[in-house]
Amino acid sequence: MKHKNLKYGVLIIASVLLLVISGCSAGNDDITPGISNPPNSSAPADTNTTPPQGITVNDIKFEILDPSSLSDEIKNDLEKFKMNRGFYYWVNDSGVFTLFIGMGEKPTGGYSIAVESVEDNEGKTLVFVNETVPAKDQMVTQALTYPSIIIQLQGITDQFTVTNTDNETYQLLDLNNEAFLTVNGVYQGLIDNNSIEVKTGGTYMVFRHTDMALMTSDFKKDDLVKISYTIAADESHQLKSIEHVK
Repeated sequence: MKHKNLKYGVLIIASVLLLVISGCSAGNDDITPGISNPPNSSAPADTNTTPPQGITVNDIKFEILDPSSLSDEIKNDLEKFKMNRGFYYWVNDSGVFTLFIGMGEKPTGGYSIAVESVEDNEGKTLVFVNETVPAKDQMVTQALTYPSIIIQLQGITDQFTVTNTDNETYQLLDLNNEAFLTVNGVYQGLIDNNSIEVKTGGTYMVFRHTDMALMTSDFKKDDLVKISYTIAADESHQLKSIEHVK
């Protein structure tokens, strides 16, 4: 009898164990090996919350240069540039830039130009300038002027854009092309064999040429003329051509 009761006890324990094992297996039927969160999991998705990067703008420090401190090479280049509106730059082996910005030839004094700020914007160098012009009733020098500014700066690229407060853009000047200025006036006559005088508005201008007597043989006092010229290193006006204006 004892053996029979023992046999029934073993069968009951075995049955209980089978029920426990079956329940555990049923609870794990939807788990896929290697995946921590199954498709029907309520766990939040992995999203990128990093904000987008904006445009990087850096203010660039600059120094205003006295033209007399420049090398002779740059001074010679400036003589070709100062009569025209635009900009030009030089860069040395250390990456230091010298930047010229000019308003071109003006009929009187009272004009000026100033650099307001320089920015590095994603590898582009943006230069902002302010131009000053004389008021109508302002007393100014009655002579031709060439307002300009020269600055030195570094830590930039040579991708320059120069703009004034009226959103007008300066053009890069061409060192290889000789620029000619033109002016209309009233012919006054020879000063000597190499020079003539022409009245332009309220200003008297002197032009020089080695063959001046030959070039002006067909001109008389008070003739209306058109002059084409350049400015030499000594500030003299070198005549390139003269013609009648009808």
